[in-house]
Order: sequence, then structure tokens, then C-alpha cells
Amino acid sequence: MTEEVKYTKAADLPEELREHLGALILVLADNKRLLGMRYSDWILGAPALEAGIACSAMAQDEWGHGRIFYAMLRDFGQDPNRLEHERESSEYRSIELLDGPAEDWTELLALNLLLDSALSVQFEAMADSRFEPVHYKVSKLLDEERFHFEHGRGWVARLGSTEAGREAMQKAFAPAWEACVRWFGPDDDGVARRLRDAGITDKDAAGLRARWLERVAPVVESVGLGLAEASNGTWRSSVEPAWDGWDSDVRRGREGGPDAETLRLRLERHRSDPACASCHALIDPIGLALENFDLIGEWRDTDGREPVDATTTLWDGTEIDGPIELRQALLDRQELFVTHATEKLMTYALGRPLEATDMPFVREIVRDAKDDGYRFSALVLGIVDSVPFLMRQKAVESTEVAAARPEE
Repeated sequence: MTEEVKYTKAADLPEELREHLGALILVLADNKRLLGMRYSDWILGAPALEAGIACSAMAQDEWGHGRIFYAMLRDFGQDPNRLEHERESSEYRSIELLDGPAEDWTELLALNLLLDSALSVQFEAMADSRFEPVHYKVSKLLDEERFHFEHGRGWVARLGSTEAGREAMQKAFAPAWEACVRWFGPDDDGVARRLRDAGITDKDAAGLRARWLERVAPVVESVGLGLAEASNGTWRSSVEPAWDGWDSDVRRGREGGPDAETLRLRLERHRSDPACASCHALIDPIGLALENFDLIGEWRDTDGREPVDATTTLWDGTEIDGPIELRQALLDRQELFVTHATEKLMTYALGRPLEATDMPFVREIVRDAKDDGYRFSALVLGIVDSVPFLMRQKAVESTEVAAARPEE
């Protein structure tokens, strides 16, 4: 019996297969990055607090997944930093659905349930890939994606309980459904078959689409959206995709790409909202001063094709330019910085938010640490010797003694 060929690096792959796999990895990385951005647009605009928290978690998941696969492309002779930050909008290989933000919650829900699931199905097909770098990365990614699906399914059921909710979902889901059905490519797609035959994936385009339908069709039809139908236990789409203009390399049905708005412009627009401005006026300048660092901490001089602008104004009116001046600004405010750090450390140590009665002890710790040059060890020792921490320890011990006491 012949042992299966395993590929440990891109150079081990036959040239044509290497090109196809590299293109697929870029498609997945681009879609992950853009989907994370669309989730992030709704962190503060979601219809419920828990939904906003979920959007934040899902956005972080998607950005993390995208970075992992951009980094993988270094082995294919590409520069991950350029791919992530220095391409024109038209160079992205993301689905049309991600070209602009979701205009309402049902549009985001369509991305959550339909597109997120389509990406997961593609990754599942690579779980046992003969290309080992992909195989090892996929399992953790899929564990995180299960939460995304449950979130989408729960909201479909919630909105589908009313006629108005079903109508809103029907309007948002119909175009997203067609785009996702098409995203896997035509049934006879040669690239998908070659990847399957080489053991890089376990399904061709038709098999991937069928797997996706098995997952999402029961959810959308449980609320009667009329997008799929079951026949002899097999789900099929009620909508046939149009293949005019289809490009298999970028998996798009039309030319274009995501909006070219930079992160800085997104932040400035966000800060103009009075409900958000008070907090963002404090936190954004620090991030903008660090703009020269990309998402994995590498230095960059451009954001896309535009030079990085790291100039900003701190909350007190101090103008700074870049990380060196930010560092000096923090050093000029040592006591403020150390006080905040002590508050965070003490919150962790006590296992609860700080109260007004804790603040005298925080100030005492900071004063004592000043004599020791604000060393980190001085802060830690000050916390463990503080009254709130010692009282917490005694409370824990009392609770443990009571729990261990035998019942009479």
C-alpha cells in the first residue's frame, strides 16, 4: 500500500498545485480580514449588548484567522505585510458582499450565517489536507467558528418569529444567498477538482456547495425564507447563480473590491459620533501614534499606497508624532501611567472591580513605588501587602474552612 504524499512546505508542491493553493489561501485570508471589518462596524450598533460583544469577539477571530493565513503566504514567496496593507482595493480577492459595510442588522446576519459558514466549509475541507501547514492551523480555527454559526442561527430564529423580521431577512438574505452559492465556483471548476484530487481539500466545488447547503438551508427554511428546498433528504438551492463575469482566481462575479477607506478615516468617523467621542478621544490618539506598527507588530511606512500618518493630539492637547514621542509623553506623566497600571493589576489581584474605598491604597502603593523608581516588582509587592488584598485572602480562607467543615 502506497503511503500518502505529505507536503511540509510550499516548495514541496508541484508548481501548478502551488499556484492554485497559494491563490486559495489568499482568497481565504482576504475574506477573513474583510469579514472581521464588517463585524467590527456593528460592535456599538448591534440591537443588543450581547450582540455587540459577540461582534467584537467574531471580529477578533476573523482578523486573527486572516493574519495566520497571510503569514502562511510567506512560504509561497509573497510578502504578508504588503498583502495585508499595501494593495489597491481592486487587488483584493474577497466576495462582493464585503465590498461595503452591512447597512442594517439583517445584512450583517446574512454575512454571519451564510458567508461565515461558507468560509468554514472551505476550511473544513482542508482539515485533513496533505499540505501540513494548513492541516495544523485549521482545527483551532474551526473551534472558534462554531460559535459564529450558533450566533447566526440564534438570531435567525429570533427575527423569524415575527412577520416583520422574516420580511427584513428575506430582503437581506436573497442577494447574500446567491453570492454564497456562487462563491464555491461552478460544478466543473477545474482548480477545485485538482486541489481535491491532490488531497489538499476533500471536496470539489459541487461537494463544498452541497456541504454548505446541508448546514445553512435547514436554518433559513426553518423560518420560511424560500431560498432552498429538500428533495429525498438532499438540500438544493432554489436560486441558480449567474456565472456571467465569474472569475475563478478571485472568486468574484464582478470587478471591484472593498471600499478603500483607511483605518484612520474609519476611526475619525467613529469619533465624530457624540456617543463614542468621549472614550475615543482618550484611546484613539495612542493607537494612531503607533500606526507604523502593523497587526503583527512589524514596522511599516505605508498603509496601502498612502504614507503612514502617525501624528495625533493627546487628550490634554499635546501634539505628538509617532511612537518615540508617545513614549516621551508617557514618561512625562509617570505617576498617571503608574496609577492606571496599579489599578489594573489590583483589579486582577482582587478579582473584582475597584471601589472608591480602594483608591487610598492605590495611591499609597504608587507613592511607595516612586521611591523604588516605579519598578514593576514594587507595584506587585505593594498590592500583595495592601489591606484589600490581605482581607480578600482571609475571606477566601474563611470560605474554604466553612466549605471543608463536616456537616453535623
